[in-house]
Amino acid sequence: MQDLCEEIQSPPEGSELTGVLVTGASSDIGQELCRRLSERQVKTLGTYKTHRPAGCEAVLPAKGIDLSVGADLDRMLALTKEHFSGPFGIVHCVGDFWEHVPINRCSLELAGRMITSHYLTLYGVLNRLLPLMAEVGGGRVLAISCTSTQFSYPDMAAFTSAKAAVETLVKCVANEWAECGIVANAVALSTIGTDKVVSSPSKPMSPQENYVTPAEAAQLIEQILYLSSPYFSGNVVRPLKYSRTFYYRGYFQRNPRGSASNEDAPGSVAPGTRQAESVKEPGRNKPQAGHP
Repeated sequence: MQDLCEEIQSPPEGSELTGVLVTGASSDIGQELCRRLSERQVKTLGTYKTHRPAGCEAVLPAKGIDLSVGADLDRMLALTKEHFSGPFGIVHCVGDFWEHVPINRCSLELAGRMITSHYLTLYGVLNRLLPLMAEVGGGRVLAISCTSTQFSYPDMAAFTSAKAAVETLVKCVANEWAECGIVANAVALSTIGTDKVVSSPSKPMSPQENYVTPAEAAQLIEQILYLSSPYFSGNVVRPLKYSRTFYYRGYFQRNPRGSASNEDAPGSVAPGTRQAESVKEPGRNKPQAGHP
């Protein structure tokens, strides 16, 4: 790697990327990001396994790519070489949906799927593309993590462990490839208000006022991607959307043990005993029902 980078200078601060690779372009955030980049006429290559991102006709398609398969990673590398001739960005939006379950109800297969879909796919992408990124003059990597790595929420162990690995990998890339002009960061998002999340019976109770919409997440991701510079690398950005109930009530007040998703977890109370509670916020007299 040192030989590869020794003659490559870091791209000037604020320089434009020649394009952006969005992995998982058919995800809710991936689609919104592709749409935003297309509107700005940014050359965008999107990988997806099944359906093309809706409303993103300008996105260059990389259909049927499974980022956990070596042959598909090679195909992604070939497409990236074909479309980007200078510094480019990578935004990794890949990862399977997580249903909240305690450790004793999470099989090894499910835990392995979380590690593979969230972490190993990113590792595979970087394994193939970091040398190319160095050859063309550098670039920027942005991976998606979750606030659960900071708060260690219960019933999310496998998912949170995978996201923690993502954050560590990004920091390693930032140090290992800095001399090549490569910047790497992660953004730890809170709950994304997709239809699947809102309708999931396993998700913790929430008033949804602190949920981030896919459009808001895509806007934030784009801003961080283009903000990145040699002086802003190896970081985990942790934005929080203000919510009165989120900030004034603890997790277990909002989600007492014994809910449908964790009724047999340690410390559980009998199923069906969850009741709404009223709390008073500092400086406020208005009671609130029992939501997270």
